[in-house]
Amino acid sequence: GYGNRMGRGSSGIHDRLYTRAVAMSNGDQTVIILANDLLAITDDLFKAVYKKITREIPLKPDALMISASHTHSGPGALAKKFWESFATGPFDPNLFEDTTQRMARAALEAYQRMKPARLGGGSIPVPELIRNRMVEGAPVDPSLGFIVIETLDQTATVYLVNYSAHPTVLKDNNYLISGDFPGAIERRLEEDLG
Repeated sequence: GYGNRMGRGSSGIHDRLYTRAVAMSNGDQTVIILANDLLAITDDLFKAVYKKITREIPLKPDALMISASHTHSGPGALAKKFWESFATGPFDPNLFEDTTQRMARAALEAYQRMKPARLGGGSIPVPELIRNRMVEGAPVDPSLGFIVIETLDQTATVYLVNYSAHPTVLKDNNYLISGDFPGAIERRLEEDLG
């Protein structure tokens, strides 16, 4: 995730990476959201995951949202195109296949485990936690937005969180795999809230 690494690989694991999935349906349309501890989602990656999912269940392409936390300390080698792989190292077809398979499996598991639920959300201001590192004093989005999905039987609660900060807390001299601050938020929510 850093160009000056010149494609050099990781030296170990700081914290584990995850694909997290939630499936929702209103009875007419199903939507699946996959949140990943990755740098980016390419068109090729999206298409591969979508193809694997739709072998098992019907799903419109616009009903699948795949996001990346944009951690710069995650795996590279997932981009097929030259410019996409410039900062992440040469494409690794085995890693691509394994990653897309795991993502599809998470989506299908979420689909199979859907239960009646309620949905809510909001945002909180946290301007003290963000700055524009490129242009001092430039505009930033100071809000942390969230959606909460809670099953009616209260056996599961899902939090979708959006915070417009660049996951580069661990700098370019870090060669350990990490979800960076989004991974830390995920772990903290799971520890505190289940």
